[in-house]
Amino acid sequence: MNLNEGSTLAMALNAALRGNTGAIAELSAAGNSQIVAAADELPGPLVLTGEAVAAVLQGLVERKLDPADCQAWASFVRWGSVPTAAGGITESLDIDYELARDEQIADAVSRLDELGDVIDGEISDDEAFELIHSLR
Repeated sequence: MNLNEGSTLAMALNAALRGNTGAIAELSAAGNSQIVAAADELPGPLVLTGEAVAAVLQGLVERKLDPADCQAWASFVRWGSVPTAAGGITESLDIDYELARDEQIADAVSRLDELGDVIDGEISDDEAFELIHSLR
């Protein structure tokens, strides 16, 4: 199926997997069954690439992306679920990491998911550049 023919939610899910942090708000507004159906519309497994993670880190370094949005995105691609408007969380989707960069993706996503934490809640530009370099 061509994504242009798919649902808006499937396009948002695909955008999130490509590093679009803004897509998380649309996913959070949907119900669990809608997100699962959107995932079923996409061809093949859900895969996060190193390039997508690098793009989020680059946006963070350039101050084009809000750290809270980056954290929410990282939490989604790490755990496969998003908080819902009703206060719960959606059922977890299986999101695979690009095999060639699995470890680097996991490290970078983990750091992004810590944004805002009291202890490890910041990523310096130097650390971000190191993570970006490891992902490319």
